[in-house]
Amino acid sequence: MTENNETRRTRVDGRKRRSFVNKDEYLQNLGNGPTIIVDCDYDDKHSERNIRSLVVQLSLSYSCIRKSNSPLKLIICGISDRLYEGLLNTLANNWVGVELLKCGLKELLNERYISLESENDVSNKNYDVIYLSADSDNVLQYNDDFKYNSKQVFIVGGIIDRNKHKNISIMRANELNLETARLPIKESGIILNYNEVLTVNHVVECIVKYNETKNWHDTFNSILPKRKMDVV
Repeated sequence: MTENNETRRTRVDGRKRRSFVNKDEYLQNLGNGPTIIVDCDYDDKHSERNIRSLVVQLSLSYSCIRKSNSPLKLIICGISDRLYEGLLNTLANNWVGVELLKCGLKELLNERYISLESENDVSNKNYDVIYLSADSDNVLQYNDDFKYNSKQVFIVGGIIDRNKHKNISIMRANELNLETARLPIKESGIILNYNEVLTVNHVVECIVKYNETKNWHDTFNSILPKRKMDVV
């Protein structure tokens, strides 16, 4: 038995309406949580292979956010021509709620979040901007049950092979007078077998997961590769 054209059209239109509603609700929810900015303005440090790896990590980051019941806004800035080409090959221009920007981090922050010209500018009080780095002496808020909100902005350095470029994200943050912090990995009872440098997607996944569970230990335990850590 086959359905007639009108029935088929009604069924398809219904799917489209449900999809639009879901997308609309998803975009609306983005405004409730923090913003994650991936600073990709490190093109001179990357080989073609690194660029391909970065594209994969950004794709995984988006996939994690898109599947979350507490999605976060994702902005990718400092995109070079070759990174942009790689992103387009993954159809990143169709990613829902994601901004792909060629402007640098300083320009983006000045335009939307804080003034980098004056410490006394009132706009500095509107957002809590933190550059995440495993090399930082500061620890990100370690308080289970604390949920980040739309006033928090986390910056993740979009760089591959950070062991080769130690402290590079700290230096970028210092140039812009930004606060830095590392994820509270060992504070949550997780001991890594080696350094705490994580991939871009793992950092993003940790922020997303914590915002869902409000439990850092469970967050790290579910996301970090088991081969990389010991639990104490």
